[in-house]
Amino acid sequence: MNGPVEVARYRYRHEAEMRRALLDDEGIDSVVVGDDVGGMYPGIFPTGSIRLVVGPEDAERARTIVTEFDQGEYEIDESEGEPPADP
Repeated sequence: MNGPVEVARYRYRHEAEMRRALLDDEGIDSVVVGDDVGGMYPGIFPTGSIRLVVGPEDAERARTIVTEFDQGEYEIDESEGEPPADP
């Protein structure tokens, strides 16, 4: 398989964009594909019309990350960018 692989579908673009940002933080390139007029008419099409796609080499890892996030099992490292603690 050489082309992009769908890892998830969403009704609203912002849901897919949030997961795209998450994958980007994990070093996985992804693209949100959907015909919702760029978010102008969210939810106008049937459930699952906004797709999150990745390269075939990242599909398995991306599915795992997205699934863990959706189930509340993904650990977000909130320490990045925190100021150092006082000595």
